[in-house]
Amino acid sequence: MTATRIRDGLICLAEGPFWTLEAILGTRPPCTGEVKASMSRPWAYQKTRHAFHYESVDTWGGWYAHPRNAITWDELDKAIAEDPRLPEIRAWSESLTAVDAWRDRMRPHRLTTSADQWHPSYHESDETRPGWAARLHAWESTIALLRDAAARTPDEPEQLDLLDFLETT
Repeated sequence: MTATRIRDGLICLAEGPFWTLEAILGTRPPCTGEVKASMSRPWAYQKTRHAFHYESVDTWGGWYAHPRNAITWDELDKAIAEDPRLPEIRAWSESLTAVDAWRDRMRPHRLTTSADQWHPSYHESDETRPGWAARLHAWESTIALLRDAAARTPDEPEQLDLLDFLETT
């Protein structure tokens, strides 16, 4: 049985973007019309006004291609709404007052899919910022929240495979 579009979107959010925390807290980008896709192996992804788009880098068309799959922001909100960790993550984010608090809301480099490929100075910069332990906890909670939501997502076929249908008729 294959995973659903929503499940894959939640997993991609758990593993990939540096801005995942902002996405689960409701920060939605303005629509610029640009194809601003990003990549963190094994995912390519993009955020638009209405949805989070994602695709495996193995099938993605490259920097000027929109990732093919999407989970709407409403679907994301519904998938995580009842998680008891969400208010704690939100409270931590709202408690940040530094001018460069955006840095604290970014995924720590040690929690990226390519953590071992970053120069040690990136890890040191993360770990020497004030509030490092709280940031790490918030991000670990965010990742766990998304993975748990993905595990709760029921299987549902996204589209009928025409060849399978024709073989059975």
